[in-house]
Amino acid sequence: MSQIKIIEKKDFNTNFQKIEQLEEKQNLIRLERAEKKEELKLKLKEEIKEAKEQNDQNKIFLLKEDHKKVLATLNEQTKETLLQLKEEIKEIKAQPKPEKKLETLEEINTRVKTINNIKTLAEEEIAKQKALLKVNRSDDELVKQIKQNIKNIRYNKRREIRALEENVLFPPIYAFFRAIKSGFFRVLNWFKKIWIMFKSNYPNIAQFFVFFMLSNGVTVLQLLLMPIIKSLLNNTDLVNVSFQFGQVGKNFDGSKYYMFDYAAGVIVDGKGGGLAYFLSVQITLAIAQVINFFSQRNITFKSNSNPWIAAMWYLIAYVAITLIAAAAQGLYKAPIYNLLMNTWNMGATGELFADFITMIINSAISFWVFFPIFKVIFKQVPETEVV
Repeated sequence: MSQIKIIEKKDFNTNFQKIEQLEEKQNLIRLERAEKKEELKLKLKEEIKEAKEQNDQNKIFLLKEDHKKVLATLNEQTKETLLQLKEEIKEIKAQPKPEKKLETLEEINTRVKTINNIKTLAEEEIAKQKALLKVNRSDDELVKQIKQNIKNIRYNKRREIRALEENVLFPPIYAFFRAIKSGFFRVLNWFKKIWIMFKSNYPNIAQFFVFFMLSNGVTVLQLLLMPIIKSLLNNTDLVNVSFQFGQVGKNFDGSKYYMFDYAAGVIVDGKGGGLAYFLSVQITLAIAQVINFFSQRNITFKSNSNPWIAAMWYLIAYVAITLIAAAAQGLYKAPIYNLLMNTWNMGATGELFADFITMIINSAISFWVFFPIFKVIFKQVPETEVV
């Protein structure tokens, strides 16, 4: 790491920065508590597993009691530290604010020029760091440090500009728009603070919520892609090519039941569409799942395990779920298309809505099956164990 210069956060000693640093400490303490709780929970599971193998019920009871005491101590210590930091923030806020004054035209020009120089230098430094990032992409530690450098450069830029403007009395209209901007970021910071508190107290629920939101985003992407890809493929001869695969029994009328049943020709009563329809669905799903893989791995589960092994298990799970979802389509696909296209006489519009509904049902099946699978394949392992 010697080839990368470490850029630290600067200290401008303003009240705003002091409060921000103390609030950041609070958030870090909450996250550390959440991580410690998770670590203790995993340790307890391992110890209980060993005790069960020895059939020692008394040891299991004592382990659980000790775990409760350790958690109580951890919560009490964290609470005391957070209260101390809260008091420090309160004291800083209670300090008299420095008197602000209107600037002369010369002072305004000097300040604006200084701010522009700060921005220019920051942009140049960020460009250098991004160039280093491209060169060192194979080294995870260097990448991590470079990304932190970029964050610190942006932090220093914002704080340096704020320090220059702290004692300036701005004209009413300009001050009004600054107040709106400041209020917006305060609301964002408030939500961030609430989220970190929630995440520290309920890490599993928070993780599921992030998974839920990303999954819904991927579903929306599928809904947007499906009609586009379908309209492109429907203009080809693929619509007249039948695709039937995976016979798993027979229909009530005695005809063969296929997991993938796309007869040649346009869709009628939920049947048809040919190879064009099949490819439309599968291409849409494939694009969505590639995006889902990286977003869930990096954002929801923050996994640092071997990506290739995770991708292999993800592919196996995706194929299995696709087959299950395809087999289940026989229960709902035809009735949905028939209802919207014929019973309600919606024609092409009904077909579009039916496409959306079947895609949502497919996504819902994937959603509930994938979460426990992700918990297994997207693990966080100690740095020494990362492959």
